[in-house]
Amino acid sequence: MSRSTMAAVLSFVVPGAGLWFLGNRGGAVLNLAAAVALTVLGGDLSA
Repeated sequence: MSRSTMAAVLSFVVPGAGLWFLGNRGGAVLNLAAAVALTVLGGDLSA
């Protein structure tokens, strides 16, 4: 399995995990924080 495929699989399981695997630690933390914030704070977006 190539590194990019592994990164995609990891990102599917945990947001940011693929970036972490590829060495982009800052991007990984930002991605995970954004996913958590959108989940927690997003609420009901339907109008």
